[in-house]
Amino acid sequence: LPEFSGFVTTSAEVRGLILSRYPELAGHRFEVIPHGRDFGEFLQLAKTPVTGESLRVVIPGHLTAAKGGALITELSQRLPAGTVEFHILGSVSPEVSLPEAVICHGEYQRDEFAACISDIQPHVGAVLSIWPETWCHTLTELWSVGLPVIGLPLGAAGDRIAASGAGWLSDSTAVADVIRVFEAAGDESDWRVKREAVCEWQINGDVAVTVADMAAAYIKFYTRSGLSVQRLDSASLSSGTSIL
Repeated sequence: LPEFSGFVTTSAEVRGLILSRYPELAGHRFEVIPHGRDFGEFLQLAKTPVTGESLRVVIPGHLTAAKGGALITELSQRLPAGTVEFHILGSVSPEVSLPEAVICHGEYQRDEFAACISDIQPHVGAVLSIWPETWCHTLTELWSVGLPVIGLPLGAAGDRIAASGAGWLSDSTAVADVIRVFEAAGDESDWRVKREAVCEWQINGDVAVTVADMAAAYIKFYTRSGLSVQRLDSASLSSGTSIL
């Protein structure tokens, strides 16, 4: 790794994690370039929680053990009956065995996301990965349709929720702590505060970084590292300056 001319990742937390494992890289150029996204419009599809009604929670993407499959199973079994309704929007790995109470909607195309959310009518979204995400596009997509998000204090997803205030973070990955967060999300007054933070994110949050902005940052990085953008091919990488 010290032979590389520079490094890029998507969040400061991830950069810190890598440097903690490879301290010899501390003097190397190591930039943070957030993922860019382009949205034609933002929507407000979140439903307001109602006292006595189950909290509808949507979890999008491909659900695996690393993405919190076992945690969702345990939560569905330990939360009081009728208090939380889990909706999985996406595919489920064979390694994950979900209780019948968890509703699985199957796979979707990205351009169908908003329509699927509208059909489910969730109150909140959730990102429950038990490993540190490096960005988490599903978090971005949940916010793009107006849903505050429940998450764990890990990786870029935890950092982004904490920075924006557009959701709830558990104190740890312990199930008891996560349950307390779900209980808080069902409180209408607290929910409204988080929903307003989502609206603020849609205007001024990290979503302001577009795909063009991201591309420009990478071009600038490569250029400053002494590698012509026109030479980004396997031959130039193997014979000259290298970037990871």
